[in-house]
Amino acid sequence: MKLDREKLRPIVLVLTSLIFATMVYFRFVHQKPKKTLSATPAKLFQEQTNGDPLAPFRHLDFSAAISQEKPLPPFRSTLPDIFTSPLASAPKMNDRATPPEPPLPSPVDLTRIKDNLRFQGSIIGERDAVAIINDQFLHVGDRLQGFTLASITENRVELVQGGVGITLEMIPHD
Repeated sequence: MKLDREKLRPIVLVLTSLIFATMVYFRFVHQKPKKTLSATPAKLFQEQTNGDPLAPFRHLDFSAAISQEKPLPPFRSTLPDIFTSPLASAPKMNDRATPPEPPLPSPVDLTRIKDNLRFQGSIIGERDAVAIINDQFLHVGDRLQGFTLASITENRVELVQGGVGITLEMIPHD
């Protein structure tokens, strides 16, 4: 059953009119019954407490807390003091115990240590230099396997322990 446009147009018009009329009726004509409270919260509270504002707390006994013989300690703030430097309470560099120097390595140990260290490059800046050894970025004065990094140049670094030193050179790429 096929409807052509001429027969369908009045049906759509009637249905649209019915929907519009229903919307107008429920929006402007139909009134919902208003809900009224028989008592406001203030009136309910007044009736339950007989007008006494402390009635909800009358069953609590504060006499033990009031009759303490020793006074309460003074209130202490848990906020940090922002007017003193956090470095003032930190231990001084001279107060810290320095780790003992490890014993001097033997020539065999020096060869083994030197073979385990790979000097991969250096970054030389205006104020500072960084050496890359075993994928670690080290500055002058940093420690590595008991040795202290003494100097950094473009192709060489020197590590010192006690009076013994190791020189690592970068292998040039051909």
